[in-house]
Amino acid sequence: ERDLREHVESVEDQDALRGMLQKEGLVAFVRNGAILPRASGAADTPMSRNCAIPFESPPHLERTLSLPNRGPISGMGIPHGITVIVGGGFNGK
Repeated sequence: ERDLREHVESVEDQDALRGMLQKEGLVAFVRNGAILPRASGAADTPMSRNCAIPFESPPHLERTLSLPNRGPISGMGIPHGITVIVGGGFNGK
């Protein structure tokens, strides 16, 4: 029952965050602490926390948004405009 509740709350928070993007002038949001690299090229699972460096927003792009279940979260808000994200394969770009 707890797992189901956590899943539903996560989906509600995702939906709320997506709904906030346009109002905030953003096209995407990456939470601080996210593990972006994948375990391998054939995996959807994140790389082990022992091997990956958790994401941290550059200060000039950091935003704090409030979700209905989790509350305030901080991370990088990517604004409207031209944005180029580069990097090697499977590194979380």
